[in-house]
Amino acid sequence: MKDSVVKVKGDIKIKRPVEEVFNFLLIPENFVGVFPGLVSIREISHSPSVKGSSCKFTFQFLTVFLDAKTTITKLRKNKLLQSEVVGEMEGRSKYILDKDSEGITNLHFESEMTLPGYLTILAGSKFIQKIADNRNYEFLKTLKILIEAQGKNIK
Repeated sequence: MKDSVVKVKGDIKIKRPVEEVFNFLLIPENFVGVFPGLVSIREISHSPSVKGSSCKFTFQFLTVFLDAKTTITKLRKNKLLQSEVVGEMEGRSKYILDKDSEGITNLHFESEMTLPGYLTILAGSKFIQKIADNRNYEFLKTLKILIEAQGKNIK
């Protein structure tokens, strides 16, 4: 049974200062309800996150629930947040932030995860990638809406 490697990436502009976007990303609890398929987060070592922080989570893909642990491996204030995931799904995610001349935050997100091979048998690798692409789009769109709703937008 061959595992499925899913890669997603995307860019979004958020009309909030880079400090606010970065601080939002440091709170693990913020991701439940924002990241499609994320069912729960538990055993949070630090909130807000620092380098080495970890938490366990449950992620639903199709009808399957996967348990894993994520650990912050790189952290550069207002610039970079990178994590590694181990468990029933494995991989890494990275958020790169900067601001434009008007103070709007540019957020680049990329992730590569390895999912169990039985998911490929259930749905096929192209379908799994399509689901991941759609979830990534929804994640970035929801993240933008939520962060921008928290304060007065930059014009």
